[in-house]
Amino acid sequence: MSDAFESKLRSHPGRQDMSEDCRKALQFALADLDARQRAGMPVKVETYFANETVLRVNPEAALDLIYKEILARTAAGESPALAEYARRFPDLEKELRALFEVHHAMEGSASGNTAPGFPNDTTRLESAQDVAAAKPLVTGYEL
Repeated sequence: MSDAFESKLRSHPGRQDMSEDCRKALQFALADLDARQRAGMPVKVETYFANETVLRVNPEAALDLIYKEILARTAAGESPALAEYARRFPDLEKELRALFEVHHAMEGSASGNTAPGFPNDTTRLESAQDVAAAKPLVTGYEL
C-alpha cells in the first residue's frame, strides 16, 4: 500500500482508531461468530455489542462485525438486505449503504457478472484509454 494512500486512510474524518481492547474483542467476536455459524448456531451481532460495548461504540469495529454476519448469512443461503440492517443500526445507515454496494459488487464479480461497460477478467486492455476507462471511480485514485 502506498504511503500516500495509507496517510489518507488514517486521516479519514469518519475513522476512529481502535483501542487494543476493542481490537481483541473484535478478533474474538469475529472468530466466535464464524464458529457458531459453522456449527449451525447463528447469532446476531447485537449479542456481541451487548457483551462488549466497545465494539458498538467504534464504527469500524461495528461495521466489521456486521459485515461478518452478512457474509455468514449469505453463505447460509440467506439474502441479507440493507433495509433490515438500516433498521437495526440506523446510526450506521450511510456506512451500511456503502458496505452493501461493495458486497453486491463483489457477489456480481464472483458470479462473473460485471457492471455494464466494465471489462471482465478476459478483456484485454489495448491502450491507455482502455485502462483509464477500466479504473475504479475512486476519488483521488491515480493509475
